[in-house]
Amino acid sequence: MSDLLIGAGRKSPIELPEATSGDFRIEHHDGIHKLVGKETGIWMTDYPIEVKQMYEAVVAVNASGIGLVGGLGLGVVAEFLGERDSVKSLDIIERSQDVVNLVAKNLIYQEKFNIIVEDINVFLRQLTEWPYDFAILDTWMGSSAETWLVQVLPQRRLIANRFGKQNVHCWVENEMKAELLKLLTTKSPYWILSKMSMPMSNEDALWFMDNVGLPEWEEKYGDKI
Repeated sequence: MSDLLIGAGRKSPIELPEATSGDFRIEHHDGIHKLVGKETGIWMTDYPIEVKQMYEAVVAVNASGIGLVGGLGLGVVAEFLGERDSVKSLDIIERSQDVVNLVAKNLIYQEKFNIIVEDINVFLRQLTEWPYDFAILDTWMGSSAETWLVQVLPQRRLIANRFGKQNVHCWVENEMKAELLKLLTTKSPYWILSKMSMPMSNEDALWFMDNVGLPEWEEKYGDKI
């Protein structure tokens, strides 16, 4: 049976007590954990659909060796990775010390985790080499085409500009790209792309999304975004 079929029935691997730290709190509702921010509202949950998506991220990168995780959240991805014998260590980048306070001490596999309190974009800019076998990034709340353009694209671009094509999975990226594909091939969707010629062909749109930050992409689009 494949990992994805097994993952479809996976339960949430976390058990976090209700607690508050600064601007964040953990709440329980009908067996579901919720990470709630004073300003952001519900930031993350472990509803079955989200647990399934996070497990699929682990499968997508064929997680093994040394990994990078952008965003600790409730710790679901971290625990799914930690339980794998093939995963040796993880650098987990979380910008909120409050989230770290609430989650980190309750994780089963915390001995594998090196948690760094920093903004993921700052962390990526400071890297001088790419020591990771895989990366899973999840530092955004939305799942729209605009979220991809404003938040996912810059992170992918940072990595590709400096370290080339890497084994990186971004949470719900396929959903974002499906929406963006429709927009790119029918009209100019956002001010971010106002310097680009629209609409694109289907082939050009797919290439645009799949090669962010590589030299050929920068030559074609670097001065337009």
